[in-house]
Amino acid sequence: MQPYAWLQERAVEAHVIHPSSAAVSREHRRAKTDRLDTELLMRAFLGWLRGEKRHCSMAVIPTVDEEDARRPNRERDSLVRERTRIVNRIKSILARFGIRTFKPSLRNANQLEALSTAEGTLLPETTRAELRRNFARMQLLRDQIREIEHERLRRLAAVPTAPAAEQRGMPWFVSSHGSLAWASRRQTC
Repeated sequence: MQPYAWLQERAVEAHVIHPSSAAVSREHRRAKTDRLDTELLMRAFLGWLRGEKRHCSMAVIPTVDEEDARRPNRERDSLVRERTRIVNRIKSILARFGIRTFKPSLRNANQLEALSTAEGTLLPETTRAELRRNFARMQLLRDQIREIEHERLRRLAAVPTAPAAEQRGMPWFVSSHGSLAWASRRQTC
């Protein structure tokens, strides 16, 4: 259970200050301590409670369902970053042996056994075994990314069309991954 949901169940009013909305003097360097940060946030929050315009803004606390809906995109981004790390690892292993033209993609994985160093010798067996394991990880990551994308497309087909969402008053946009998403809400005083 999320902490603010736990508080709200116990009739405690919870607010989250949007991090970029608290005014900070940028003219000169200032001391930065937890005590000073707390004082700054308290002044901003009290100004917001008094109704002062543009003092700070509150972030809308997402529901459990809204937070859960974001998980697939976050997981996909994490898997893509992991795939990039593996590709870079493969390139660095090959660069140690003077191989700079090999493109580490799953299509080229079968050419691994025929790779030779700059001196013309085959790669050592332990290095080839490590590269095979890295290619196996890439295959697993590709399958997981595809699974997430297929699930996203299945959910996207079940989502109402954009005009239907607009009729219900929900702002929407198409994300960078091509999925229909609702704009995040932000309360500003």
